[in-house]
Amino acid sequence: MGHLVRTTQLLTSLDPKYFNFKIFGQIKSVPTWLDNFDHEIIDFEEIDLNLINEYDLVVFDSYWNRNILNKITTKKLIIDDLNHLGGSDADIVLDYNFGSQKELYDEEKQLLVGPEFFPISKDSFPEFITDKQYIYNDSYPILLSFGGVSDQNLIDISYEIEFFENFGDVYLMDPLNKLEKYEKKVKKRFINKSLSEVFSSENIKFCKVAGGTSKYIAIAHKIPFLYVYRNEVEKFLIDKMVEKQLTIKDDEIINFQNLDVLEKKMNELSKKYSSFFDKSNKVSVNEFLINYFNVSI
Repeated sequence: MGHLVRTTQLLTSLDPKYFNFKIFGQIKSVPTWLDNFDHEIIDFEEIDLNLINEYDLVVFDSYWNRNILNKITTKKLIIDDLNHLGGSDADIVLDYNFGSQKELYDEEKQLLVGPEFFPISKDSFPEFITDKQYIYNDSYPILLSFGGVSDQNLIDISYEIEFFENFGDVYLMDPLNKLEKYEKKVKKRFINKSLSEVFSSENIKFCKVAGGTSKYIAIAHKIPFLYVYRNEVEKFLIDKMVEKQLTIKDDEIINFQNLDVLEKKMNELSKKYSSFFDKSNKVSVNEFLINYFNVSI
């Protein structure tokens, strides 16, 4: 579901005066919010390429079925992560990962690389930002989020809940309503909610969020997050954040609490996040595409 979220993030960050869109997806678990948009559930092997090629731009975000890009003749933008699967047939690359770099990609492509290109605004969806400020309070809860399906084979959710109960009440994200068995173990379980909805409506002390996009959402809301990964790509990316002291590990949080400096450390992290998305001298993806297609109204 993470790929669907970040694609929708990008599409809703585009100016509707210039762009409209339709979402085609091979999706097993369909979130209810997708009904807000023109969409069609498809099988990539049976997709009508003639229909797809009528669009001015195809935004593609998947680790699977990338060979379909070779059959699409219109302009293509791929949302990628460190080019870890190798080169793909696309005209534009969007890689907003912290620690990524242009040198990983074919220099002949149009490259939008770096966290300043993360598409989030007050109008983006399903994730968005508000003017709410982060405030630390020891009585505030901890939010745990382990991805769209919260794969229990990748992360021991019971252990995580028990561990963080030592620091306060635990809230659990369950966007696809698959974690009912943990209902009685946590203070709150959020069903069919985005992280931004929770961050903007609840006071959160800190969070532990798996998934590439989730970390950037936490940063955008200036909510301190802890070290966690589910695969090697996520490990590489969050290790880069560790190097820049943008996150902390579980054993560190125990030490901080014992030394009575947890509040200080969390406030320091939140302050660093304030300047994370440095957009100075950078065009947004929206501005880039307007110029790229030389569109006018």
